[in-house]
Formats: sequence, C-alpha cells, structure tokens
Amino acid sequence: MIALSVAVACLSLTISLVSLAVALRARADARLRARLGTSRDDELLRDAWLEEIESRGQAALERIAEAEARAVAAHRWASPLAQTSPGNGAGQGDRARAEPETGDGDASARRQRLWASVNELLDQGLDPAAVAQKLGIGRDEVELIRGLSRAGRS
Repeated sequence: MIALSVAVACLSLTISLVSLAVALRARADARLRARLGTSRDDELLRDAWLEEIESRGQAALERIAEAEARAVAAHRWASPLAQTSPGNGAGQGDRARAEPETGDGDASARRQRLWASVNELLDQGLDPAAVAQKLGIGRDEVELIRGLSRAGRS
C-alpha cells in the first residue's frame, strides 16, 4: 500500500512539474510577445497589409506603363516630324477622332497644318480654350501641341 502511495505521489509530482513547465513557457512567450509587440494576429494583419500594398503597387505600375504608352503614342501622333503611322487611334487617350492614314502622307500634312494653326492662334494671343473651340479639338490637345512645339524650339 505504501508503494502504491509513493507511486501516486511521484505521478502527481511529475504532472505538477510538467504543468509548471508549461505555465512557465507560456509566461515566457507572453513576455516575449509583449516585448516585441506582436502576436499571431498582428503577424497575420501585417502580412495582409503587405500583400495589399504589393497588389496596389503592381496596379500602380501597370497604370504608369499604360500612361507612358499613351504618351508615346500621343507624341508620335502630334509630332509633325514623326515618320511612323499613328495607326487607328488605339491607345491615344481621348483622341477618338484620329484620322486614318491614307498612305500618301495626307495625315502627316493635316497634322502639320493643325500644328501651324494652333501655333499661329496661340501667337496671336488666344488662350488654349479659345484655340481648341475655334479648331474643334480638345484643350488638352492644344496644350500638348504647345508643349511639344516649345520643346522642339529649345
């Protein structure tokens, strides 16, 4: 009977020591988390934010690439010295009324006349909105031509 009592006591002591070790480990983990300021939920939240930031960054880079492509296309269309065809107007922003290339340089001549008209009216002192209304084009288009003309002169 004494042997049984000793065995039960040893078993109880072992269980108590294991429980104490588990409690001390949990306490140490809690202190570490408190010192670091992170928990598993915080880590998951941080990871979710990082993924969101990365996806927004990718979307922003895609929009920048599209805008650069539109700017290159607009520059090619607007430049009277450009040797490339403007195509069918795809990717040229709001330039939906782009005139088709006839193959005989007709579109290039129209662009040069448009540039000359815009620059002449601007030189006369008209503001870009008035020039746009008079020529039936957008104000942004007038601003673009004016900016490219100034860049070409310098």
